[in-house]
Amino acid sequence: MKTRLLNLWESLQSSYWFVPSLILLLAGALSAIMQHLDGRFHGDVIELYPGVFQGGPDGARSMLATIAGSMITAASVTFSITIAALATASSQFGPRLLRIFMQDTGSQVVLGTFLGTFIYCVLALRLVPANGTEREVPHLSITMALILALASIGVLIYFIHHMASMLQVAHVAARVGEELIGAINQLFPGDLGWASDGAAHEDAVRLSEAGSATLPDANQQTILSERTGYVQAVDDERLMELAVEYDSTLRVALRPGAFVLPDGLLAVVWPAERVTDALCAELQDAFIIGARRTPFQDIELYFDELIEIALRALSPGINDPYTALTCIDWLTAALASMARRQMPSRYRHDREGTLRVIADAPELATLIGHSFDRVRHAGADQPPVLLKLLESARRLGAVVDEASRAALRRQVIAIEEVVRQAAFVEHVRVDLAHRYRETLHQLNAEVG
Repeated sequence: MKTRLLNLWESLQSSYWFVPSLILLLAGALSAIMQHLDGRFHGDVIELYPGVFQGGPDGARSMLATIAGSMITAASVTFSITIAALATASSQFGPRLLRIFMQDTGSQVVLGTFLGTFIYCVLALRLVPANGTEREVPHLSITMALILALASIGVLIYFIHHMASMLQVAHVAARVGEELIGAINQLFPGDLGWASDGAAHEDAVRLSEAGSATLPDANQQTILSERTGYVQAVDDERLMELAVEYDSTLRVALRPGAFVLPDGLLAVVWPAERVTDALCAELQDAFIIGARRTPFQDIELYFDELIEIALRALSPGINDPYTALTCIDWLTAALASMARRQMPSRYRHDREGTLRVIADAPELATLIGHSFDRVRHAGADQPPVLLKLLESARRLGAVVDEASRAALRRQVIAIEEVVRQAAFVEHVRVDLAHRYRETLHQLNAEVG
């Protein structure tokens, strides 16, 4: 349930209606409070607080109507600017980066402020008598409308500056990189079960290394998906509870971010005789499947977003290697942050040490290859990009484990192969060869 609620919260943050709707409710509540205060003080508020609105009914209605019309116009302009920014971001950074703009709380608050002020003025307008005296005018409500109008002017200035900053590629790359590092710190380490030694560990290795092949087909049951789409999240805690409740072992076949085919494999359960219709239904609910990938549990999506920015920057139509260098820096920072975290074991046990869940987690060596390979191919004719990749390999080599260091060695050798085949001028080739030998030496590899 917790995973499903967190995934729902992630979806709400990506919507453009949730925050504005909350602000509209607050505007309605504020209108009711001001109406109560006006009814309590009646016309005495003019004598008590000389700074409040002093006009009569006609002036009050004109003031509220003017503010309401201005706010709905400002909201329309804000919406138009936002749509234009989304179109620009989609073409410049890629459609997947629209998530950054859709989740931007600042833009949502700006839109909600304009709409909230409009709703407040409309609600306050009904309190102004058509043919009344000055004492019957809701002075406090109109004064609050003036305050909201002044605040909206400041919000509009903020919005213009904010959108200009949001469209800068450095800001977008930094936003994705910071979110990636935050997701790594949140997800790892994740003790989904308890570490155990001895027989339980040997059982884990026996079961998981060879997968379902270690057990007879008759002793296992496959769980097929009833839905098609991307795995947005997996409720790991619920899987552990089900495995304990049914005294079984589960192997999760898909990680968040994977695409589920029709009747695709979700999980394998041992022993088969423990599988019931109720367990199958519970396992189906433990997988949240939707039409698109979400970053809630899928840190590889963040890597793909940074890589996509770099690849677009290195495309012939744009040819902006400096943007690619920024993305490489954030990729390096994320990989270094991941190297300092404790990766969760794919073997997860209950409190008694019994193996209950087998689930793969992202591997640092795989992410290194995924990041370096694509950027290296796109930047094969860009010496600054190759130099930056060598620098990143050298810096990562000081913090990663031996398996990841071997992946870095392979990347460095691949970069050297690119340099040998490229038509670089001599001094550039010499510089790259020097950096190659220096990096490979630091990674404790033999220079060929």
